[in-house]
Amino acid sequence: MTDQEIIKGLIDRDNKITQQFFFQNCRPILYGLIDKYFPQEKDYDAYVGEIYLHLIDKDAKRLKQFKGQSSLVFWLQIVIENYFLDKIKRSKKIETAPDDSLLRKAKDKLTDISADEAKMDVCAILDYIDNESYRVVIQKHLIEGMDFDELAKITGKSKDNLYNIKCRAIKALKKVARIASSHGDALCAVYCEQFILHCFGIHKSISELKEIATSRGWLNEEGALVDCLGNTALHYGLHADKFTSATLQDIIESMAAGGQVLAAVDGGELIGDPVDESLEDVLGGGIVDHCVVILSIDKDEDKIALYDPAFGVVPLTVTIPHFLEAWADSRNYCVMVSK
Repeated sequence: MTDQEIIKGLIDRDNKITQQFFFQNCRPILYGLIDKYFPQEKDYDAYVGEIYLHLIDKDAKRLKQFKGQSSLVFWLQIVIENYFLDKIKRSKKIETAPDDSLLRKAKDKLTDISADEAKMDVCAILDYIDNESYRVVIQKHLIEGMDFDELAKITGKSKDNLYNIKCRAIKALKKVARIASSHGDALCAVYCEQFILHCFGIHKSISELKEIATSRGWLNEEGALVDCLGNTALHYGLHADKFTSATLQDIIESMAAGGQVLAAVDGGELIGDPVDESLEDVLGGGIVDHCVVILSIDKDEDKIALYDPAFGVVPLTVTIPHFLEAWADSRNYCVMVSK
């Protein structure tokens, strides 16, 4: 389904499209931004409903403003961030909103990538990005803090063009960071468990969950044991059924019943070259180094949307065969969480 078809479905109040895109696929964005701007608040569902009403207010005026210049998910993220900034300003919790906020959002994303998730020096991974325009924007705008007015002068590009380049540069930067973090990020399980808890109305910080997992031996410096996935959900009173040799249909049925599903995967196979990854499996065996939460499965479109902590709040969409290849390395291990 194209972004324009999704927009039309949202405007027409199509229940299936609204539920799948806004209330399932966009959950990571919504929860992530609520955590970012209102960390003390616990009524997440109220904020999600508020954002939905904001989008469809005045005959869906805001949704109709989407012109396809960026991905719908990225556009929605900016709309929500601006709404939250306006909300904070109106409530006078802060005196002023950041200047030129639309063009400065990437700084927080960069911090998340380099410090919390990928744990890489951003300057070092510039060497892995071939596109010169991306490199300039990352270096000058994201790292050195140069504003778009100044950057426009030295590059000869318009601010709108630079903004679009920045969006694509961030995506490229995240992909490079993701490749490294598949081997170095020890907290993917904690982030996935936090997301699942959010979905059931249990809102805990990463530091709280990390402390619990570490103290009970579920997590160490190298990461979480596959057999321990779901233990945090059990700790907070949820049901967590653990399966090996599960099927895609098992996941679909669990989600249809209101459950959340966490799957252990080979992180490289989710975004890597299928031929290279298959060769890696033959030579070195399957690698289980990552986990994801299933957001939605669309058999007609042959796509599956995932909450992948390495990509932050933006859902990762891959083909179903691509996911199945990555999942197979764990012998189709998953945890089905329910109330």
